This record gives sequence, structure tokens and C-alpha cells, in this order.
Amino acid sequence: MLTNVRKSIAKVLIFILFGLLILSFAVWGIGDIFRGPGQATSVAEVGSITIEQQEFSRDLRQELTRLQTSFGGRLSMEQAQALGLVDQVLQQMVSRALFDQQAIDLGMAVTEEQIKDTIRNERAFQNQFGEFDPRRFDNVLRSLNLSEAGYIRMISREISRQQIAAALGAVALPPELLAERIFTYSEERRSAETILIESASFHDLGEPSEADLQALHEEFAAQFMTPETRSLTLIHLRAEDLAKEIAISDEALRAEFDTRRDDYRVAELRDIEQMLFDSREEAEAARSRIEQGEAFDAVARELTGSGPIGLGQLSRESLALQAQALADAAFALLEEGVTQPAESDFGWHLLRVTAITPGQEPVFEALKDEIRAGLAREQAVDGLVSIANELDDILAGGESLETAAAQLDLSLVKVGAIDGRGQDAQGQAIDGLPPLDEFLPVLAETAVGEESLLTETREGDYFVLRVDGVVPAEPRTLEAVRDDVAQLWRARSRERLAEEKAEALAARAKEGIALTKLAEEEGLSLVTRGPLNRFGQGEDAAGASSDLLSTLFELDEGAVDVASEQTGFLVVKLTGIDRPAPSDRPDSLSTIEERLAAELNDDLISGFSLALRQTYDVTVNGALIQEVVTRY
Repeated sequence: MLTNVRKSIAKVLIFILFGLLILSFAVWGIGDIFRGPGQATSVAEVGSITIEQQEFSRDLRQELTRLQTSFGGRLSMEQAQALGLVDQVLQQMVSRALFDQQAIDLGMAVTEEQIKDTIRNERAFQNQFGEFDPRRFDNVLRSLNLSEAGYIRMISREISRQQIAAALGAVALPPELLAERIFTYSEERRSAETILIESASFHDLGEPSEADLQALHEEFAAQFMTPETRSLTLIHLRAEDLAKEIAISDEALRAEFDTRRDDYRVAELRDIEQMLFDSREEAEAARSRIEQGEAFDAVARELTGSGPIGLGQLSRESLALQAQALADAAFALLEEGVTQPAESDFGWHLLRVTAITPGQEPVFEALKDEIRAGLAREQAVDGLVSIANELDDILAGGESLETAAAQLDLSLVKVGAIDGRGQDAQGQAIDGLPPLDEFLPVLAETAVGEESLLTETREGDYFVLRVDGVVPAEPRTLEAVRDDVAQLWRARSRERLAEEKAEALAARAKEGIALTKLAEEEGLSLVTRGPLNRFGQGEDAAGASSDLLSTLFELDEGAVDVASEQTGFLVVKLTGIDRPAPSDRPDSLSTIEERLAAELNDDLISGFSLALRQTYDVTVNGALIQEVVTRY
């Protein structure tokens, strides 16, 4: 009886333990343990097409890498997700799948010849002669982690999508009247006579009154503010500081030199040109003519029609990547000259070496300091990672920067005031800070009394800061900025006088007095501007202000007005209007029509994609997408 009770209790305990284990898996999201054959592996389904998790991960990784390059390598997946990258990649893949499904339903077929032509014409797979190179093809696919079969499937789908897009583009013809209206608007040119009244030409300004200064100080108060400053405490871990404390033995330096001797060796370089022939006989005949005294260039022009092909300055190794036979032939020459014919996959080559730059063997003593610095830097970076991890652990435990610095024997930096440009209260740069483009955003995001996260810079250093206080921006008193306000008053006074004089001259010009006479009377220069279009392009376009351009295209021919320039004000008289007919410039009209057709085609494709979303079911597996995101 007692034994049966014990067995019953044991069974209950086992069920409870298994229940807790399963519950923990559910809570912690360890879904792969239960994902057996037949479980979903696609992040989305579009009609009958699935977008596999692996495909999504690859596209997301590629796009993240591209963005990281744009952001200087400082872009995490969390930041990219906040920018909408994950959804953007998914939507692009869904759009492609919609077109693929439509191609399937339409029964569209892609021929083997179409695929071959597409691959042969891809520049990434071509050599320097513009010919398809199988080795480059294999290397590119390998770098993209793609099989040949997988790439061909991808190309086949892309061709189908292009065929659908081309069909849509066939009807994307913009109205002829619209193209002509845009042509007339963009191609119209206007010319004018102008007189410039420079603000700097006015000197007798008098002195501003106290009321003038007070009014300007109030009107432009934002220009006379002290910047907001922050006081902070900083721990800055720098590899270069740690490297100074690292000693490298001569034995280690010598071992590194011996290990990397080939890296330090400077290869011999040769400047090489070539002629390319279909047969050995043609190449030997060309070489025979050169041996008899004919010039290499002349023979090349006669036999190939285009002259010799320059291959540039190459090492033996780099030339061997193109063809080993070419490298053997070019580097067999003891001096500048012409090689024997050499064969490659592209035909028979006759090479000429025009210059030889000797290689250099590495010398330990000359490289000793460089090797020491490199090894010390490597060890410092490794050591810095360890220190950074210790620092992060201490701070995560709730300790202050001061305590962490004391425990790890680190320097603690106090900055009394720093503004949004990284300058102190006197407007001077502050030495010893991390790169400002990485440091200042962290400073701005950290609240008063709070510590930032430990941040790694692109140089491999680390920093963590605490904002100790904030001094808000506030207006400077008039007394503190009196000279600046007085300078502003003088600048505005000069502008006002220049504008008044320009208006007075324009009034006289409107009464019929020629600008030539007005310029002569005032001792000013008359400048002819244009013809200019609305976008500031054309003769004498340099320095044309937006106000001048808008004024020109508002005036009737012969009318006069005033326009502002950076240095003053212009008296402007419109002297000519050129409105070419579309038939006068067919190339420009054709460019406009092509641009409109492309924009209309983009609109049609976008609209067609939206229509496909209404036609085919699109389901998304958010859990599998999140799995991909959390791996980064």
C-alpha cells in the first residue's frame, strides 16, 4: 500500500516537472525545440509563393550592411528596425512575389537563351575586355552565398517581372501636350540689364541710438543667446593609451616579421600593353614584324584596328589571376620589350613591357617600429574589450562611474561645460573627447543624473558618461553683446540704404531713362545677365539669386524692378524673352518625354502592385520575422 502511494506521488511530481519545463519553453520562446518537419519556415506567403526565412534573413543582412556603410558602421539592427528597415525589406520581397505569382498565372515562360544573355551581359561577370568570365561568375556567386541553380531561378523571376513591367510601360505614354508645356516652361530663357547697388558701398551711417540697439536686441534675441551647456563625468577607454603600456619583446617582433614577410614584401610591378589575336600564327607574324624594326603601336593599329590595349601596372600575382601564361610571359623578360605569344581563354596575346618597377625585400630593422605599434595596438584592442566588459558588469551592478573607475584603475574625466558643438563655455574645443559625431548624440540623449550605455566607437574605443547638470540657454544682456548688436545695426542700415537707392534708380528707369545713363551718372557698372532659365542655368548664371530669377520671370519685356542679391540690390530691366518651339530642340523634348514616361511607368507599376495585393492573399508570420531580427 505504501509502495503504491509512493508511485502515485512520483507520477504526480513527474507530470508537474514536465509541465513546468514545457511552460518555461513557452515563456522563453524556445520554439525550435518543438519545430519539427512540416512546421512553417516561411516569413510570408503570397498566393502560392512562399518567402522563406533564410531568403528574408539574407536580404535583410545585405540591406543592413549597405546602410551600415552609409552610417559609418554605427547602425545596430535595433536602430535599423526603428528606421523601418525590416518592414521595407519585407514589403520589397512581397512586391516581387506578387509579380512572380502574376507571371505564373499568365503562363509566362523564360527561355534558356534569355537567361544566358542576361548573365553574359552582367558587368560584374565580365573581364577587362568586356567578355564573360566564368571564374568571376563563380566568385561573385560564392561571395553572395548563392548556388548557380539558385541564381538562375532568381534571374528567371527577374526577367518575368521585367516583361510585366515592360508591358505596363508600353502604355505609359505621356500626353504630347504635357511634354510640350513642360518643355516651354523649362526651356524659356530671359535676358536682362542690371545695376548692382552694393550694401558695402555705404559708409556714412552715423551711430545707433540706445533705442535702436534695444529694439534690435529684442527683435533678434535668438541670435544673442548663450548655448545650453552640460557638465558631465566621463570614462574614455582608448586603445592608444593602453598600447603605450604594452611591451613587445624583440623575439615577438622577429617572429611577427617572419610570419608576415610576404605581406611586407613589395612586389615587382610592370607596365604592360598587349595585342590580342585569334591564332598563334597571327601573333607570331606580328612579333616578327616588330623584330624587323616596326613600331609596336603601328603594328597594333594596323592589325587590330584600335592600337595596343593598356593593362596598367601589374604584379606577377595580379596578372596571373587573369591568366598564368600571361604572367609567365611578361615576367620572363629580363628588361623592357615584347614577349613571345602567350595563350589564354581569350586568344593569343602579344605583350609589351614598357616599364619595370623593381620589388623590395622587407628589412626587419626598417619595419621594427611599425610592427611593434601594430602588435601593441592588437593587444590593446583585445585588452580593451576585456576592460570594457568588466566596466559594463560593474555599472550594470548599480555602481557609480567613480566606483567603477577606482576598481579598475581608470581615469575619470570631468567636463564643466560643453555645448551642442562640443565646445566649452568660451567657445573653445575640448581635447580628449571621443569622436564628436558619436559622442554628442549620446550626450544629448542622456538625461540629467543618468548614465549612458557603454558605447563603442568606430575606432574600437569605448566611453560611458553621466550628465551631472544642465545650464539652459538664456538671452545675453545688451551690455554683453553691445558690439554684436551694433554690427547688426550697421549691416541692416547698409542694406536699407542700398535698397532705397535701387528703388530710386528703378523709379527713374520706369520713367524712360536708360539704365546705361543711370549707371554712368552713379559711377556704377551695367551688367548684362542671361539668357537664363528659371533654374539659374545659362550664360552669366554664376551668382544669380533666386530673387533675381523669380523677378525675371514675372516681368514683361522692357519692364523694370528691384531684386535682392547676396551683396546688395539689383535694378533689373528685362531685355529679352526666348521661348523656343519644341521643334527647335527635339533632343530636349525627347528627354522630357522619356522622363515623363519613366515617372508614369513607375506610377503604373505601383498601382498594379496595389491591385495585385487585392487579388492575391498575403499572409505574414511575424514570429519568424522576429526570430531573424533577434539573431543580430
